[in-house]
Amino acid sequence: MRGERLRLRLAVWAVLALGGLWLAAGTALAADFENGTEGGIISRNIHGQDYKWNWYHPVNSYLFGNGDGSFTRVEHLDGSIYCETYSADYQYQPVQTIELELPEFGGLYRSQDGSWFVVEGQNNPDLAANQTEYRIIKYDQDWNRVISTDLPDANTTKPFFAGSCRFAEKDGMLYVRTCHEMYNGHQASVMFQISMKDCNVVTANYDVANSAYGYISHSFNQFLAVRDGVLYACDHGDAYERGIMVMRYQELMEGTRSFSNRVTAVNAFPFKGDRGNNYTGAVLGGFAVSSTHAIAAGASVPQEQSVSGEVKNVFVVSVDLNKFEQAGTQVRWLTEYPQDGDRMISNVQLADAGENRYLLAWEEYVEEAFDRMAYVLLDGKGEPSGAVRYIQAYLSDCRPVVSGQTAVWYVTDQTAPVFYELPLDRELPAAAKKTRFTKNGITYQVTKSSRTAGKVSVAGYMKKKMEKSVTIPSRIVYNGYAYKVTSVAAGAFKKCKKLTGIDLPDTVTSIGANAFEGCKKLSMMKVAYAKYKSSKVGADAFKGTPAKLAVIVPDKKLSAYRKLFRKKGMKTGTQFYKQSDAWYYY
Repeated sequence: MRGERLRLRLAVWAVLALGGLWLAAGTALAADFENGTEGGIISRNIHGQDYKWNWYHPVNSYLFGNGDGSFTRVEHLDGSIYCETYSADYQYQPVQTIELELPEFGGLYRSQDGSWFVVEGQNNPDLAANQTEYRIIKYDQDWNRVISTDLPDANTTKPFFAGSCRFAEKDGMLYVRTCHEMYNGHQASVMFQISMKDCNVVTANYDVANSAYGYISHSFNQFLAVRDGVLYACDHGDAYERGIMVMRYQELMEGTRSFSNRVTAVNAFPFKGDRGNNYTGAVLGGFAVSSTHAIAAGASVPQEQSVSGEVKNVFVVSVDLNKFEQAGTQVRWLTEYPQDGDRMISNVQLADAGENRYLLAWEEYVEEAFDRMAYVLLDGKGEPSGAVRYIQAYLSDCRPVVSGQTAVWYVTDQTAPVFYELPLDRELPAAAKKTRFTKNGITYQVTKSSRTAGKVSVAGYMKKKMEKSVTIPSRIVYNGYAYKVTSVAAGAFKKCKKLTGIDLPDTVTSIGANAFEGCKKLSMMKVAYAKYKSSKVGADAFKGTPAKLAVIVPDKKLSAYRKLFRKKGMKTGTQFYKQSDAWYYY
């Protein structure tokens, strides 16, 4: 018995270990718009654009398009900045690692001339004099350190606290908008103007003011944009003011620490509820300025009599640049999911997609389980220029970039990056009809065609790519369409001489005749479906499998499946184990 338990432990370990790897690299990030990579720093940014609490956090994932079609990925992870380059076909090139100089990472920016600017900080809970609270560091395009500037005594106990850090460039100046906790414990926005040539701070606004000077309290997410030489900002505020604030700047006054730079501020999307109540029921996902309008996008519960409900819907608010006031705003709701429904919105992203065109994307969940990604193109007024479309892809805190007519972003889930390519200049492919496709070495036969509710059968395998242990997914994605894997076709793995382990999910409700016939090295099979009948398992499905095969089945099916599977070809010596016991042995 000890030998049997050891053999089972090894067999389960082999299949589960490989299955977990396959899940991470395959089904967890599956879409036919994806491009997997070999190499690259392993991280987890999936779903990272959404607010985890009532406020956002510094962005950790950045992607930049290069003139030769390649991409540069820059990511902050555990106190280091990793810079990687990927070719146009996403082949990984060696990484550069830059260690943070201060404990807190705020954000980074690549200038038009290729220089890098990194904003870092450190806490000052004791209000110590002359302690550096912010540092702005300039690197050349090869990440050689050029120069830096420190900001001590900047009224900051916690830099970047409860918000983000974003950038804009104009006339040799870099503008940085972020947030902090002040010496008095108050949270609010911060604004810097930096000379890009020598990294000197020209303007630093970090004292108390009001929205007429570009100051927002509390400020939970911050964006900047430049259009026609004019600087714009957009904040998610919960106090002064309470709403999505859109601001248009004149030139910042040099050398001042207070917000003495007058702006035109518009509360474009007011929130209900008491001032200072951190819960606003909304998230701000992006900001852009076209030739005619400032556009902000996010998701919110109904903002009617009070902030109530849990289901957020997608909104776009625009402010007419020629009528930059409350009367010039317009709010459009792009989704209308009911508060008593089970569909929810998350991870809103807004990205520039060319002149006066913007990509708005978000994720949708059903009963808190991810279901699909939605996207639509907006015009310069913030109006949808077509219907909302749905694909099987994920979003992260990496803002999509547009290369030609394709939007590109990357996602990680304790994996190297998976790059998504979304075509903006053509219709998505039609759903696969009664056809076959191959993914991860397995061939699937489409039995029902639907963008989100299709079905496929496992029809075969590619011998050259066949792994020794295989986990069949419950769901596979091809050409942007999702398919449930519902069966193993007749003869699908017949005489597969390399196959040592197979894991069938509970969605596989039938197994065809001769499906595993002649798999002489098969040592472990895990079956999750609990309702197999004789009519759902074909003749000789397991003929010629080894007598030492270990089969893991649902707990209540041990006796029934032992009898059924032996009837379908398994040898008398085959050992059957309850799923609960198998995990114990493992």
